[in-house]
Amino acid sequence: MITKFCKYIIYGLLILILIPIMPLNNIIYAQARGDTSSGITFKANATEFAKGGAYTMNLHLLNQDGDTIPTGSKITLSIPSDAVNYDALDVSDSNLTQLFDITVDKAAGQIIFTLKKDIVGQVDVNGNISGTIIGDEGKTYDVGSTFTSPDGSTKTIDNQSPQIKVIKEDPNPPAYGFINSFWGMGPNDPATFIGKNVPDIDNFATGNFSRTTDEFSNFTQINAAGNGYVLPDSQFYQYYFTVIAPDNVTEPIIDENSIVVTDETTGAIVDPSAYTIDRTTGKNQLSVSLKSPRNSNGAINGADQFRIAVKTHVLDSSIVYHSISTVYVKYDTGGQVKEYQFDLNDQFTQDGHSDMFPNMTVEDKTYHAGELTEENIKAKLLENITAQDTTDGDMAKDIQVDYGDLLDKANTIGNYVDQVTYRVVNSTGHVTHKTITVHITDKADGGVVTVKYVDTDNKPIAGVDTETLNGKVGDPYASKEKTIPGYQLIKTPDNAKGKFTDQAEEVVYQYQGALLFVDAPGTLDFGTHELSPKDETYLLENKDKDILVQDNRSLDANWEMRATLTKELTEKKTGKTLPNVLYYDNDDNQSSQMALNDPVVIKDVKTKSHDQINLSSNWIKDKKGLKLKVKTGTANIGSYSGDIRWDLYDTVAND
Repeated sequence: MITKFCKYIIYGLLILILIPIMPLNNIIYAQARGDTSSGITFKANATEFAKGGAYTMNLHLLNQDGDTIPTGSKITLSIPSDAVNYDALDVSDSNLTQLFDITVDKAAGQIIFTLKKDIVGQVDVNGNISGTIIGDEGKTYDVGSTFTSPDGSTKTIDNQSPQIKVIKEDPNPPAYGFINSFWGMGPNDPATFIGKNVPDIDNFATGNFSRTTDEFSNFTQINAAGNGYVLPDSQFYQYYFTVIAPDNVTEPIIDENSIVVTDETTGAIVDPSAYTIDRTTGKNQLSVSLKSPRNSNGAINGADQFRIAVKTHVLDSSIVYHSISTVYVKYDTGGQVKEYQFDLNDQFTQDGHSDMFPNMTVEDKTYHAGELTEENIKAKLLENITAQDTTDGDMAKDIQVDYGDLLDKANTIGNYVDQVTYRVVNSTGHVTHKTITVHITDKADGGVVTVKYVDTDNKPIAGVDTETLNGKVGDPYASKEKTIPGYQLIKTPDNAKGKFTDQAEEVVYQYQGALLFVDAPGTLDFGTHELSPKDETYLLENKDKDILVQDNRSLDANWEMRATLTKELTEKKTGKTLPNVLYYDNDDNQSSQMALNDPVVIKDVKTKSHDQINLSSNWIKDKKGLKLKVKTGTANIGSYSGDIRWDLYDTVAND
């Protein structure tokens, strides 16, 4: 019986994989311009400012499909440090910090934003930096902005606020009339007031307050010019303060314990015994009735000036509150002589961290026409929207989203401003909500994604087809690895999954080929012969299979086939053996005796192709390969059989 046995010796394998360098012209730097397609825009909340006023800078970065802004790119804002207080700059806006490392260089008068990761494809980022004007009144300061690529080249970006002009103002606050209302607790006590908002909202002056607390403050001056009415002891001032919020917002609470009444004529704080407080009309209203604290009978002369300051607590940091200050001149017996009213708006800045309100990060969204459906719209709108709270921690799961009629617009190209509102409420009832713009864009045909399957020589594997994937820009694609007989996957490409862009792309799977022992003879038949009285050589007459080897490894790999006689030819009935009769003749006519259990090299090969090699194809035709050389007198009549083992070795070439 002749049998087959496969054996491998495995040596360490060193692989060097070389991939082509991406041509520089495949990297497209986003143009530093401020048009509607892509670019970077800088603008401030105004061009004219009062000293001590708020200076809010907005950095808008818009990138489109096909454009890449590489890591290390820098945006530099050059703002004189004698114009803006660098020590109190707020650069904590998460829309910026998640993309940039931010350096504030007071000495150089610069704020530098260094990109932490590549920006690829459609991105629309808005971020704010807040500060306070400290420049000299009547002076104008230049503001510069540049974009620097990693290679050092610079471009001037779209600067819509190239100057800071500090205007001259009368002493703060100005007297608008008999009464004057402002923000803060007094001219020299801004409390959490940051600065006046530009522009006015609904034609009312609007003050911005820090989100560090849930309160804003207002003060009203009565007889601000000091040339007002002389009130006898039978008359008094009655001050009404009302804060109005939208119907769906929790009612503001005016804090009566915060009320401070100041006699501005003397600068003294008025003792509470000189005035009475009434808040029977609701939490968002109160009144203060006041007579002169300096005259025993309470009479007020024309030069008497008073200031009343009060704080209001609210639960929603994202809306505009309207405050109304009204002063009446009234009689003790009822009735009134005069009425004066002053209206202001109060709102919280959306910049910076708050320990009171939830901190929510949102971003404008861009979708292709038809991308949003009833099934996916909520999940898509909530992607990358986060909320953190000092007490409640991660509140992302608690964010509510109101997208209005966006589904009706999902197939219509356009920019839908303030289309989506996000809202989150923490355990103390404090609310943050923000709105975003949704951009619906058309889909373009994406570049073809070609999927290749190569060996370690970076050559296509025979019999394995290259595949192509097609889709629209922005659509996802997913390639697949293949199970290839005789090969093992050794490298899955980083871009096996991704999104179609407007550029063609290659996805390359690399495989390590194996050394395969494909087949070997099961029976080697030397024929039937008459017993001879002399020495005889018997050639192979028939074999049921050939010895087949296929090497799919790298070209110039080495392997070796060996044959070992594991059982001498033995007569079936008597058990008598014919020792030392099996020989192997190679293609060079060199003959080797195959002694029992002594392997003989049949073939030593350096791989030149990945085709199958037949080691025994010429044995019968050319009278090569295995032979039996039987000496006279050693054989008897009978049927002889033996066993041979074929060993395939992965070898290393000799130097």
